[in-house]
Amino acid sequence: RSSRLGRLSERDSESAFLGDLGRMIDQRGLVEFRAALLQLVEKVETPAYEIAFFGRVSAGKSSLLNRVIGLDLLPTGVTPVTAVPTRIKNGTTSELRVWAADGKVNQFGIERLPDFVTEAGNPRNEKHVTRVLVQLPLPMLPAEVILVDTPGLGSLALEGASETLAYLPRCDLGVVLVDASSNLQADDLGTVDALRAAGIPALVVLSKIDLLTEEDRQRLLDYTRKQLAYQLGTEIHVGALSIRLELASLLRDWITDEIAPRVVDARQLTR
Repeated sequence: RSSRLGRLSERDSESAFLGDLGRMIDQRGLVEFRAALLQLVEKVETPAYEIAFFGRVSAGKSSLLNRVIGLDLLPTGVTPVTAVPTRIKNGTTSELRVWAADGKVNQFGIERLPDFVTEAGNPRNEKHVTRVLVQLPLPMLPAEVILVDTPGLGSLALEGASETLAYLPRCDLGVVLVDASSNLQADDLGTVDALRAAGIPALVVLSKIDLLTEEDRQRLLDYTRKQLAYQLGTEIHVGALSIRLELASLLRDWITDEIAPRVVDARQLTR
């Protein structure tokens, strides 16, 4: 711990203050504060803002994330394809790390991802995967953002739904995708309500919005906002996105207006 605090002290005055706290704790024998200090050190050392994407099977989570990433990385399909949550972080190199239940961590090329996160490659998680992390450049996003693709919800999702619900309190922001062609479902409302109960900010996104006319898009946006307010008793921001190239501006504006400011606020809150 002392070496970590020493490295932080060389960064800036705010980080150096953690070193001062560490010395006070050691000198005074204030052992009850050591765990809290370690949490602060880890937050400063590895700043991260996790955005988890939730939604029913075939809501378009993986397709939308592939558009954000700029690469067809995440497997997509009409059946449940994600057996475990997949975390994607910014990095200068591309690599895949997989944690197993026995504690082993293995590294692969990112093209091996379907072997671990799909029902076809890893049925019922027979490989006992506990964590998956993909690192690659994410030019559209702030450096500390980590994207999380969670298993789909709904009657087709089977065991994957429990993995998704377990991830709810671990993210900094929850994005709930709703298929524009099917409207709000009980699973969508339940996910938004669970995020709110866990104290996690939530955004709702209507996916596949290109299937609707401009007039119908606005009508559906208004309807969804009203339904969320009526069912949950609170205002939830609702956006509309598509993976179609001709509607790419919707995604860019959503990241600029809704994601980037939240990351800046999180930086300030950390400090």
